[in-house]
Amino acid sequence: MSTFLSKRAPHRSFALRHAGPAVIVCFLTALARPAHPASITDLGTLGGSESWASGINASGQVVGQAETAGGAYHAFLYSGGSMHDLGTLGGSTSAAEGINASGQVVGDSAITRNLANDAFLYSGGSMHDLGSLGGTAWAMGINDGGQIVGFSQITGYTYYHAFLYSGGSMHDLGTLGGSESRAFGINDSGQIAGYSYTTSGAQHAFLYWGGSMTDLGTFGGSYSGAFGINGSGQVVGLSYTTGNATMDAFLYSGGSMIDLNSLLPAGSG
Repeated sequence: MSTFLSKRAPHRSFALRHAGPAVIVCFLTALARPAHPASITDLGTLGGSESWASGINASGQVVGQAETAGGAYHAFLYSGGSMHDLGTLGGSTSAAEGINASGQVVGDSAITRNLANDAFLYSGGSMHDLGSLGGTAWAMGINDGGQIVGFSQITGYTYYHAFLYSGGSMHDLGTLGGSESRAFGINDSGQIAGYSYTTSGAQHAFLYWGGSMTDLGTFGGSYSGAFGINGSGQVVGLSYTTGNATMDAFLYSGGSMIDLNSLLPAGSG
């Protein structure tokens, strides 16, 4: 099996994270149908039966997680026609989530004796432990400047907060007033996209820039999440509509959240 939509990640149970790419890809495919069908390349595994791809850079290098011959799941880098096992931080499992133009890889790994999960940066042939904000941590995205975003339990192994790892330190980005937040994407300007709980307990997409977290709102429902951002600061994600009736993909651009479902040709939704 090779699909990132059903990614094996027992330490993560965030429905929006896994549903996001599928919904957004479906919308964009319907909006811009290619003249020629795409081809699919089987990247293989690390000796086991399964693998999942999570990220790709402009050079075609791919990262993700694959089963090894021994049954463990390890982060991989697919480059030059081969899948390379990136190893772990001493524990039994790891997963890669993002890669930048320089081939630097970020993700998460169990540490020695599987006591916790730390964010990692794979660079120069080695996996470096980025630590955490006090508990377990996962790195989800990296820009070409080497700035890394993700989320980590804070001290006391309680709530998760979004973080920015920059200049050798992990910085807590805070929340929109609620208990938790998570970051998934960062562009080369340092703008960050993710989601956070608000003071009312709702979950909203955010854009973090210049030291401030901006609530992107929803389409009327109680739930939205942002999962990607480009160099122009445009953000993509998912949001419930009024009454939480449906979940639609959105593009946040020019200060407004645009419902991509409304742009689909008639009969294609």
